[in-house]
Amino acid sequence: LWKARPPPPAAEFPSAPQGACLTIDQVTHVPGQVVARGTEKNLFEHMFQADLRNRRGTMIAMRPVTASGGNWHRTLAYGVTRQQAGTLEAVDFSERDGSLSCIAQVRVTLQPGP
Repeated sequence: LWKARPPPPAAEFPSAPQGACLTIDQVTHVPGQVVARGTEKNLFEHMFQADLRNRRGTMIAMRPVTASGGNWHRTLAYGVTRQQAGTLEAVDFSERDGSLSCIAQVRVTLQPGP
């Protein structure tokens, strides 16, 4: 379900339910970009990825992230032709088997760039 359409506001979880291993604390929307900040706790090598999904749940941007001192920051550039709801995910997968180990996600507004 986490790869589905954008969550309604009541279904967002900016702090990962897996023990707050990832949080999304601040999101700034700019046409063609989403800038996000958050925290990370106890992830292997403090590395994970930031994903951006469009209104259909299709991945439109993905960037690796390495936290420093428990904090992270990432800018994701994207392209859409019309304004729409999207999903920003901070997600970590198990190094052992690739399964989902930690995720925080929030709804964002995607706007066409200049």
